Amino acid sequence: MHRSTTLAAIAAAALLGSALQAAPTLIYSTDFEVRELPGEWSANYRRIEDHGAFSVFNGRYSQGWTGLTLAAPTLQAPTGPTPAGTPGATLVTRYTLVFDLYIIDSWDASNPYGGYDRFLVSVNGTPLVDWGFTNTGGMQRNPLTASRVGNLGFASTAPDAIYRNVTLTFDTAPGQSLFIKFYDQNLGGVSDEGWGIDNVKLYGEALRIPTPSAALGLGAGLTLAMRRRRAN
Repeated sequence: MHRSTTLAAIAAAALLGSALQAAPTLIYSTDFEVRELPGEWSANYRRIEDHGAFSVFNGRYSQGWTGLTLAAPTLQAPTGPTPAGTPGATLVTRYTLVFDLYIIDSWDASNPYGGYDRFLVSVNGTPLVDWGFTNTGGMQRNPLTASRVGNLGFASTAPDAIYRNVTLTFDTAPGQSLFIKFYDQNLGGVSDEGWGIDNVKLYGEALRIPTPSAALGLGAGLTLAMRRRRAN
């Protein structure tokens, strides 16, 4: 690869990356320390537990779900490398979702018979993550590292796991309301396997980013400019 092409790629990546550096705004936060599930949360059944190392959290669920509904937030004007009104820009609202995840009792993600035990998150009906967990040995099917593992107060026959500050990022079109759904698949019931969430935070920022075609054009333009400079 020519040095001019390499520099162009680096410069293009730097400009694109600057679109991701706007300071996000905290638009929602809850730690569920009240005993009643807040009204913006819905579920097939409503649960709040106060249990040992977990404190008060939204759970325990098994063969169930809970969901957060929020109106579209009001954010500062979009930022990014593409000036306002320039063709080839895409406006998005970028969200960062942070929460603690509690994986309780005898999850076995590596079980090939009943289908591995799964925790999922979707946004407005679109899947965001689909992870398998195990507390009983075998293969984990997720990218997370547990903050704490052990018998933390539920069934004595299996350990529990706490995952702090699970962080997910997703984009929506500006002005869209949100329904964030947390749910499971293949669990055997709350007496066998369960889960909960806690310390939920949602950040948002309005971004103006180049479309893929505009980004390619930017890289080509930088290459041409650098070649001309080298020729001079």
